[in-house]
Amino acid sequence: YLMGQFGFARKGEALTHESVLPDELRELASRLDMTEMLDRMPELSMQQLMQSLQSPAGGTEDEKLLKGAMQLFFFHANSGRGFAIFPPESKETETWMSIGDVMLTGLSSKAERPWAMERMNEIITLVEAASQDGPTFAAALKTFSEKHRAEVDARGRGEGDRSHLEVKLYQGDYFYYSLVWFILGFVLLAFSWLAPGTSFSKYLTWAVVGCLVVALVYNVTGITMRCLIRHRPPITNLYDTVIFITGVAVLLALILERFTRIGVGLFVGTLIGVAGMFLSIKYEAKEATDTMGQLVAVLDTNFWLATHVTIINIGYAAGMLSAVLGAVYLVGRLTGLRRGDKAFYKTLNSMNYGIICFCLFFSLVGTVLGGIWANYSWGRFWGWDPKENGALMICLWTLVILHGRMGGYIREIGINVNAVFLGMLVTFSWWGVNNLGIGLHTYGFTIGIWYWLGISWLVMALIMLCGLPLWLQERAERERKQLEKSGGKKKKSGGAATSAA
Repeated sequence: YLMGQFGFARKGEALTHESVLPDELRELASRLDMTEMLDRMPELSMQQLMQSLQSPAGGTEDEKLLKGAMQLFFFHANSGRGFAIFPPESKETETWMSIGDVMLTGLSSKAERPWAMERMNEIITLVEAASQDGPTFAAALKTFSEKHRAEVDARGRGEGDRSHLEVKLYQGDYFYYSLVWFILGFVLLAFSWLAPGTSFSKYLTWAVVGCLVVALVYNVTGITMRCLIRHRPPITNLYDTVIFITGVAVLLALILERFTRIGVGLFVGTLIGVAGMFLSIKYEAKEATDTMGQLVAVLDTNFWLATHVTIINIGYAAGMLSAVLGAVYLVGRLTGLRRGDKAFYKTLNSMNYGIICFCLFFSLVGTVLGGIWANYSWGRFWGWDPKENGALMICLWTLVILHGRMGGYIREIGINVNAVFLGMLVTFSWWGVNNLGIGLHTYGFTIGIWYWLGISWLVMALIMLCGLPLWLQERAERERKQLEKSGGKKKKSGGAATSAA
């Protein structure tokens, strides 16, 4: 990629990216000086250049040579348009330029041609120095850096002031180390299960808490540095949602453990931490793009990013935590974990109830704020946008759970089954809506996400089915107790009649 950026300066070298050129152009590239060619070319706009390239070449050797030279110039300029390292000549212009942009700017304007040729010669100097020893290249790179640092300072726009933070962010590798500490916490927690109730288990439990805190510090540090680098709130894209939701869910799990002390908070905290940070690393590698890219126009507002987007994602985090708690409840009871310990499952159910209330509050506030923002940005026709309706479904389903509980329609099993379904709604609103290809929230498309969503929904559906045998078992137990109670009454009334006789 970088070799392609500076291909014009590597005259005489065989480059991989030049293999697409025909033989005659590769031979011409080995002896043609692009800077000298730019100095001799007439002033051409991009449109004129394309017309010249598309027109048939003349019959003479000079005409063919000129056509080939122009093709090479466009090839090198187009190959070098991805790595923007030059501040624009005008102080009023914000967008930086790649060497390809510089070449095309010099071609279209003779007034800017000396400036463009100077930049091209700077790159040629660097490329030539790179072929020599290390100190020579380091000295050339330092000269290049100092010169353009002075240009940036003269512009007075504060450009590059936070580049050292970005270097520290990638050198620190905070999210990777967050994953490492989450994994360590999970392993220590598993060892603590080998000797429950002992001093060994107690010490390991405190070690797990320490691992979660350290992992969370790494997570928060990385998020904070990304905010400082961009001068933005924590969430601007899908990658941000993964690391943010993971951090919030783990923090909520630690708070739950602080008040309940039954070990479930630590378990779901380590589980969500490992899954979330692993997903963030895999997602970054799969997308292979800048995770701090420029925002689309409609998102370019720090106020709404800090309010609606942050709040709705806190609701997402609570919804996912509720789903995991529901899964722990259902699978734990079905497999006989802590059989007969009704207080444990009652506490676990109370934890989930509190998280569902938390989810409702933030989802409702976030959805209302999102509606205000959408109406402000797009007008009334946003009303049935899929993203808004995805958030609305989360609000409605949490209300269904809470009203069902208040009305006595669902008890512990029903609450936790519906909590798992809440997780399905959250993942649909979080990931699925972006891939529908309709509505106004279609930015954030992720290739292949439907397959993984389908897998996750299938797993959640199977976990929900765990509630069926539990419900049948509870129903049979209630009927047995009613029969015993009614049988006892009949026996008692029969004994009284015999005594009277």
